[in-house]
Amino acid sequence: MMKYGIFLSITILLVVGCLPSEKNIEILSAKKDSYEVYLYTKSEPSKKAQNYISALLDWKTATKDQLQMDFQQTKVSLDNIHLKEEQLPALIIKKEGKMISQITGEQPSRDIFSTIDRSITMASK
Repeated sequence: MMKYGIFLSITILLVVGCLPSEKNIEILSAKKDSYEVYLYTKSEPSKKAQNYISALLDWKTATKDQLQMDFQQTKVSLDNIHLKEEQLPALIIKKEGKMISQITGEQPSRDIFSTIDRSITMASK
């Protein structure tokens, strides 16, 4: 009977080890007036994600008097967002709940900055 218990324990460990692990996604979000900005990144830091964060910080510094946004960080499972892992990092900008801009994957920070600035500046006019 003891051998059966050990065999069962090893089998359970092997099965659990083969199950796909839940992938957590970091979300940096901000809301102000009718705008919402969401940055989705993998939990592990990457150069691609750093470009997005740098662009957001540069944009926030450049527009500090116009549209002050405070960012919050949360985590969710990849299964709970409408993006594929290959699309990360991804930046989504919404106005009044509707997506007005999306940029995904590896991008230079100047292009990300331009997308943010153009989307929010044009949409606010």
